[in-house]
Amino acid sequence: MRAVIKLEKRFRRALANLDTGADAQASANENAMLSKQIEKLEAQSAEKDEKINALNTEVKALAQNGGDSAEAIKELEQARAAAIKETAQAKSDEAAALKQISELEDKLAKADASELNDKLTAAEAKIEEQLTNIASLRGSSREIRAGLKDNVVNAENINEALEAELEALQAQRETDLTEVNSVLAKLAPLVEGK
Repeated sequence: MRAVIKLEKRFRRALANLDTGADAQASANENAMLSKQIEKLEAQSAEKDEKINALNTEVKALAQNGGDSAEAIKELEQARAAAIKETAQAKSDEAAALKQISELEDKLAKADASELNDKLTAAEAKIEEQLTNIASLRGSSREIRAGLKDNVVNAENINEALEAELEALQAQRETDLTEVNSVLAKLAPLVEGK
């Protein structure tokens, strides 16, 4: 029984470590990429705002200098309108990038929960199987002990006990293989740099 409890704890720790490590790495990479895009858009937006302010200053200066520069004022107004349009586009792009980050985080959270539920269900099924094998092993052990008390050793009981133990060992091996494969599946993207 202790072995099953220890195994269950190992499973939970391994799954928790794997899920948080690989998913956090993938999420961190995506977030870093999107954060760089946002920083770039913010820098462009700030640059456009500076351009607008400079154009506004020029328009005011020309307006104060007199009416001979009406054409220059018109050109500056057009440049100012274009700069405002570009700034609005940059802000729109930034909002879209932030929305995309939020959607990716939501998808990641949902995928993690679904995957964890599937893994938990599989682990619970294996634990049930092992508990059944352990119960069979205990029953066979009781029969052997009872036979030893009466000085009657039944070969059939010994065979059943050995079969139950063999089944328990095979189930443990399958569990270990599943755990190793799970670890390898989580490590593969990290090793490949994805």
